[in-house]
Amino acid sequence: MATMPISATGPWTEAPDRSARTLRLIARSPRRLSRGAPGFTLIEILVVVVIVAIVASIAVISVSAIGRDTEIADETRRLSGLIGLVREQAEMEGRDYGLRIEEGKYDFVL
Repeated sequence: MATMPISATGPWTEAPDRSARTLRLIARSPRRLSRGAPGFTLIEILVVVVIVAIVASIAVISVSAIGRDTEIADETRRLSGLIGLVREQAEMEGRDYGLRIEEGKYDFVL
């Protein structure tokens, strides 16, 4: 029995009609994309891009919110220092001072 030659697309076999002794190529059908084929669709890639954008925007918002907390702490230290300064001035001058606090501002009054 002779070995069968092999081509790049598949093995050669004898045709069903043995009397003609013709050879026929068993062609493999090209792979068609199916549900199980590897790779990503455009929709899948777009969904991932949207998810990454949402996560990035949440990170930016949380960083800016943390920055606001430091502004509150800075203003608290500033007000505490001013109260100490006014207290010393009141002791030296023998006067009474008051602190008026309104929405968005504060000031010292005699």
